Amino acid sequence: MPPEIRQHFNKRAKDQGERPTCVAFAVSALHEYWLDICCASKPKLDLDLSEEFLFYGCKTRDGLKRPGSGTTVVAASETLVSDGQCLEQLHPYPRAP
Repeated sequence: MPPEIRQHFNKRAKDQGERPTCVAFAVSALHEYWLDICCASKPKLDLDLSEEFLFYGCKTRDGLKRPGSGTTVVAASETLVSDGQCLEQLHPYPRAP
């Protein structure tokens, strides 16, 4: 990752827990970067988008029905184009107690 991008992601990794939601987390991180840094020209990331909202949208599209299956980047892309992505506070990711 180029240094100019890497600086925005230091100490920003989120914990997905035991769920197979890595695609939703990775795509959300890039979406936050795109909206905050590239589009809004902010000096740092402060947007917090809902990985759960994105993952739910992906699962309605990806055709992967096996329990515990993750999703695909294609499904994530289709979900963002079709549904967008709401803020984390509106559709929070379930955290383990």
